[in-house]
Amino acid sequence: MGRELLIKFENKRDLSEFAKQIAIFLRGENLEKRESDFYTSGYYFKFQTIKNEVSIYEADSEKFVDFDFSVYFNNDEPLLNLTIKKLVENLISPGDEAAIPESPLIDSKIEFCRKNKLGQVEWIVV
Repeated sequence: MGRELLIKFENKRDLSEFAKQIAIFLRGENLEKRESDFYTSGYYFKFQTIKNEVSIYEADSEKFVDFDFSVYFNNDEPLLNLTIKKLVENLISPGDEAAIPESPLIDSKIEFCRKNKLGQVEWIVV
């Protein structure tokens, strides 16, 4: 089972630029844009890392209505949670928010991350 990361930016960003940024940070290879009617925008981005396959798309979750993008890690590899947290802490700016659901179940725990105006990272588990 994979893991999902959802991001909400205070200032709107372009999906393709966001996907490039994620691929660079995770040292991904072969970033490609793929068409699919499954996704709201009609397309998504996909790339490989050494241990994972990563998909990036516009978020369309009923649970996370205001979130902009979703990053899905296909393999729940060892240390994946740490990798996701480091990614979040490097991606977000003050005013942005990230959510990491423990599972796709509605009542699962969710870790939220924000940066305050001083740039300090705050993690909250709900």
